[in-house]
Amino acid sequence: MAHILMIDDGEVACLALRGILAERGHRATIVATAAQGWRSLHELDDIDLAIVELKLKTESSLAFIQRVRGIGMFKALPVLVYTSVSEMTTVRSVL
Repeated sequence: MAHILMIDDGEVACLALRGILAERGHRATIVATAAQGWRSLHELDDIDLAIVELKLKTESSLAFIQRVRGIGMFKALPVLVYTSVSEMTTVRSVL
């Protein structure tokens, strides 16, 4: 099954997603910051998908995504962005 990297500083969302993924046979690496996510991408060579919370408290998710897209070895990595933010300007900034 898939190895999924989740970047979110919200504990509840992380616990919920870890449980959902585990029930379906997936493995999750969960980190709270974009810096930890970047480190995980380099240290773990089997990440199949990154799930990123749009509004991290201390770092820019958009900067992380742009950085991932700018590196050849990660360009093909699927990145799913989610958020609880309903402000359309913020949501459109990812598209």
